[in-house]
Amino acid sequence: MPSPQFLRLPAVKQDKVLSALFHEFTHYSLANAQVARIVKDAGIARGAFYNYFADLEDAYSYLFAHEMKEVHQPLWLNHKRQLSADDYLQQTTLFLKSVNRQKLRQLLIFHYQTNAGLLRQIKGGQRWLPPEKEATPRQWATKTLIHQAIREAILNPRAEEQILRKLKVVLNLLEGGSLKCF
Repeated sequence: MPSPQFLRLPAVKQDKVLSALFHEFTHYSLANAQVARIVKDAGIARGAFYNYFADLEDAYSYLFAHEMKEVHQPLWLNHKRQLSADDYLQQTTLFLKSVNRQKLRQLLIFHYQTNAGLLRQIKGGQRWLPPEKEATPRQWATKTLIHQAIREAILNPRAEEQILRKLKVVLNLLEGGSLKCF
């Protein structure tokens, strides 16, 4: 994650660095990304990059977590109550639309195709995103299904509608319902 020095930068400068990271990681996988292009795009010295981040993997992890937080924020505002299968499906659909609207699709494609595996290799299997609170088996299954559905829809947008239909069926089963479809 970024250094305290990065977090103390004025918001405008942080945004410029984030924009450069976003540009790099939506055009190149982590394996092909270059600090040289990032610093040129951000208008910072190479040494400043290494003052802000330990390495490219650290910068990527920060960017990915930042972008996912931004896109998840509006979706989970009412998280105090138990969500229904329809709620989860609606939020998944909104997430996929948001990803397209915010041009995150390419970042996620690189993430799913190469970056997540590369990070697991580099980090030795350690989680690179902060652990979340303990989930019940139903919550874990729901989260796992939703993330897999999102992954499949991102990588195969033509099948998005079919993937969401299947997700609805399984979420209804988890909720104790029947095999209802759209």
